[in-house]
Amino acid sequence: MTVLPGKQDGYGGMHVVLGAQHKRLSPAIFAATLKRSMATWKAKGVPSVWLRVPQSLLHLCGSTLSNGFELHHAKKGFVMFSAWLKDDGPVMLPPYAHYQIGAAGLVLARDPSDGLVKILVIRERGGPTARLKDFWKLPGGHVDYREDMGAAAVREVREETGIVARFSKVVGYRETHNGPNDTSDMYVVCSLLLDNATGGGGALPTPEIDPAEIAEAKWLPIESFLESRYYAPSNVYGALMQTSVRSALKIFHGEADVGHGMSKLKAPGGKMETLYHSERLPPAHIPKSKL
Repeated sequence: MTVLPGKQDGYGGMHVVLGAQHKRLSPAIFAATLKRSMATWKAKGVPSVWLRVPQSLLHLCGSTLSNGFELHHAKKGFVMFSAWLKDDGPVMLPPYAHYQIGAAGLVLARDPSDGLVKILVIRERGGPTARLKDFWKLPGGHVDYREDMGAAAVREVREETGIVARFSKVVGYRETHNGPNDTSDMYVVCSLLLDNATGGGGALPTPEIDPAEIAEAKWLPIESFLESRYYAPSNVYGALMQTSVRSALKIFHGEADVGHGMSKLKAPGGKMETLYHSERLPPAHIPKSKL
């Protein structure tokens, strides 16, 4: 093997994936092959190399590092290395994804027993808020891999309370650069509605919790929720809850132009992507008189 096989991306970078065919290579032979490959790529003007090493070939990582590669990131089953081959100008390789996203479901419903609009809330079994017996929060959690934020909020509400709701609008965000594991963190509040948001003629659906994760879940009057000492408008979470609930109330009462809706549309390459938009989607063809 004179040069490692790979594929170039749209920026000219070479992507190499090691596999079962490389298991017989000793670290010394692999180091020589990699050195020869990098010289060939550099001579051809390849700006960068991405090298994916599976867990079964981790014994080749030392040879990779000794040939000018840097550890870019690691995920379950593999380690990704990168190398910048240009001698002049800045390194243009992007860093690994540095954000994590959490999504919460803000569910409102009218309680037929007293006519009040109430909010679905939980108390956690563990975590930093578990010791605060009067701390009620929105059900929610981390957005899973390849999951839309709105879908994550719907899923978390169902998993934590047993309540089935549908996505309506994104009504608030909180962003911090002091997240866990040296990440930036975004917390997205999604307004969700029950299939019959007025509660019909019967009672509100009774929450059914996972006792291993959730200590309690209930429908709480909005005033009681917003009057909590933890949600004073002077702190970021208080301001987030106050503004998100006000927007969710407008949506609940039928005001359409509030928050960010979600639509699935095709990207130029043909793949489906998710668009969050504050205004209604325009028609396919806008009349010239409107431009």
